[in-house]
Parts: sequence; C-alpha cells; structure tokens
Amino acid sequence: MDIGTAKPDAAELSAAPHRLLDILDPAEAYSAADFRRDALAEMADIVAAGRIPLLVGGTMLYFKALLEGLSPLPSADPEVRARIEQQAAEQGWNALHQQLQEIDPVAAARIHPNDPQRLSRALEVFFHFG
Repeated sequence: MDIGTAKPDAAELSAAPHRLLDILDPAEAYSAADFRRDALAEMADIVAAGRIPLLVGGTMLYFKALLEGLSPLPSADPEVRARIEQQAAEQGWNALHQQLQEIDPVAAARIHPNDPQRLSRALEVFFHFG
C-alpha cells in the first residue's frame, strides 16, 4: 500500500534509493525485532557495495532497537495474546494492570494502565517465562 507520512516522492526516490519502504501490507505484523533484522541486512548490503547507509524517518523505538538490540524475549504468541485480549474485554485493562502489578511491580510501574499494547506484551512474556 502506497501510504506514509512525509514519504519521499518519485523524484526523491530516484535521486536517493530508499530501503524498507512499502515492504508490507498494513494488515501484516511487523515488530521492532523484524525491523532490526531487515535493517541490519540492508545496511550490510549497502556497506558491501562501498556505500554508507543513511537512516531517515521512522520512530525512535525502531532506531533504538537497531542501535541497542532487543531483549531476548519470545515472539508474540497469537493464542496467548487472544486470551489476554479476551480477558481485557471481560474485565477491562485496569484489571489486567492490577494483575501485572501483582506479578511484576517494576513493569507495572513503567506501564500505564491505558497502554494496552505494552501491558498485553508484559503479561504475554510472563505467561511464557513465568
């Protein structure tokens, strides 16, 4: 799908080739770990061609993942995520935040109860590792 905020136009793309642009359908999942893997591969190709990679656009989350790496956590588990989403639908995210508070007070202190993505991921990691 040809969308994006401040996306380079055809003239800019012909003057300076861009990588990792329009590589997925918006319905496909793509994580910071996926980006890191793909960006490192693209950067290696660019360096091998005798050029210097220039990073532009994106979010600091992905840039930080590229520079610092990520914790060795399990990949998202759709079944566990679905259970968490169902529990949130039945009890609300505040109840899940309270559950996280009991399980991991440090993580709960960092994650706002109105941040379902991070809250869900924290619980998902707990269910994998205990």
